[in-house]
Amino acid sequence: MGTGANLPELVDALDPYVDEYKYALQNVRGTLTLEEVRAQVAYWVGRAQQAGHFFALEGIETPADLPLVREFQPQIVQGYYFGRPHPLTIAADFDL
Repeated sequence: MGTGANLPELVDALDPYVDEYKYALQNVRGTLTLEEVRAQVAYWVGRAQQAGHFFALEGIETPADLPLVREFQPQIVQGYYFGRPHPLTIAADFDL
């Protein structure tokens, strides 16, 4: 799913047409607590796994964001820290 507010009903309707879910950290940075972000990311990771889709974590800007990458192990990471989207296996070169 794309960036923005994704309601579960909309995701259900579009699910057959997508192959990845994306969570955009930059959309919630400064507005949610770390625990709220972790809960939301866990929800979307679970949905992606259940649907057999990839999960992308977007908005990885600094080393401070890396604990979320380590915790949730998304298949795709992207953000200023990496320069462009990378599969997590390649992102390992960034000292995760």
